[in-house]
Amino acid sequence: MQNENNTIFDDVIRTIQERHPKLLLPLFNEVFHTSYGDSEPIYRLPEEYRKVVSKVIADSCNMVQNRIYHVEFQSTPDGNMVIRMLEYDFMIGLNKIENKEGNFRMKLPQSCIVYIRNTSRQECHAQMELELADGTTVLYKVPVVHMQNVSLDEIFEKKLYIYLPFYIMRYEKQYALIEQDEKKRAHFYQEYANILERLQVSLKTDISLYRDLYDLMRKLVDYMLKKQTQLKEGVDNIMGGKVLPLPSDALREAESKGKNKKIVSLTRKNYTRQLDVKSIADFLLEDEATIQKIVDIIAKDPNASDEDIVAKVFP
Repeated sequence: MQNENNTIFDDVIRTIQERHPKLLLPLFNEVFHTSYGDSEPIYRLPEEYRKVVSKVIADSCNMVQNRIYHVEFQSTPDGNMVIRMLEYDFMIGLNKIENKEGNFRMKLPQSCIVYIRNTSRQECHAQMELELADGTTVLYKVPVVHMQNVSLDEIFEKKLYIYLPFYIMRYEKQYALIEQDEKKRAHFYQEYANILERLQVSLKTDISLYRDLYDLMRKLVDYMLKKQTQLKEGVDNIMGGKVLPLPSDALREAESKGKNKKIVSLTRKNYTRQLDVKSIADFLLEDEATIQKIVDIIAKDPNASDEDIVAKVFP
């Protein structure tokens, strides 16, 4: 997303990407016909993989089972979106060029565009023909997803919880009408009560995820309904009693410490195998500066515990 007015949408996607990247797995399953489970490891690629010449950074770029997935979340129609996608994908591909006995091969990521707002255009793909120097043409084609076409039942059946914060946006052109009509308001409130009840049941074993999705939904409700004070107040009353009293920040801190300890352990193991810092960083999909700090500590004190190194490198 590039429009300065869309920073709140960027914030929501960034929060999901950083705190709950596994929410992307059901999206990959739906769009690319994979079958990843909830526990499938997913790794976010370093920024240099996602940054193009114009200094714009791709929304979401992750690796699962050695396959790279690139997703752009778009809030407004953009006729040049396919050009931007190709630019992103080539930059990502250039970072993953393979050399087998002198034969170079560049593999582009699995990519898609997700429109979070209602759009009049309903294309299933964005595509562009590429003409090579010898006259050969190659069709570059990426799937397009329109959130407005995904029903609430589908969201819960397919675990597409990543769509829920943006659910409020499918009614964007009807806010004023809903606010003025008592029956429509009642239906609208009931739908949000239903969403929260189903989400509590679906995520009863993952309070951290429930709390964060609740916070993101409420954030977008507040933003989208700021001109419809009556409608917003009704939704606030419904959502006000649905927060579970377990803070997710404490859980995230514990999860982060476990992840950091694993990074230190794997760095130590690969360092003893005489891999250089760049190779270790590439393998772990971490930035070189972090790996260098870990290696420097291990080189100075081989007996330093993983816990001590974590405390120094990840304060």
